[in-house]
Amino acid sequence: MGAESSLYAWESVEKDGSRALVTAAWAFAEANASCEILRLAGLEPDARYRIRSLCGLSVKLLLRQFFPSLPDQAFCVLPDGTELYGAELMYAGLHLVNQTSYGGSVQFLLEKV
Repeated sequence: MGAESSLYAWESVEKDGSRALVTAAWAFAEANASCEILRLAGLEPDARYRIRSLCGLSVKLLLRQFFPSLPDQAFCVLPDGTELYGAELMYAGLHLVNQTSYGGSVQFLLEKV
């Protein structure tokens, strides 16, 4: 990420390009933080990938206890289950935003459909 960013990210892709696991973490919260663009690598450009957040329901319910106004899409601009081409994910990227009042983290599983 850029020099001004507090976002750190890791990506692991299956050798055959069928799945990828993406982890993103913010080192600290920022007031009025802008959207971060995370460009992925190693995907098949012409394949479609379904994006699922691995932030479990129990974590979401816990966050709601402390942050009732937290939107369902607290970390990713895209709704869960969105399908995008590998080329889109590698060149346009995932648009991430930290809408919590602390440094947060999220994991996404991308599966070829």
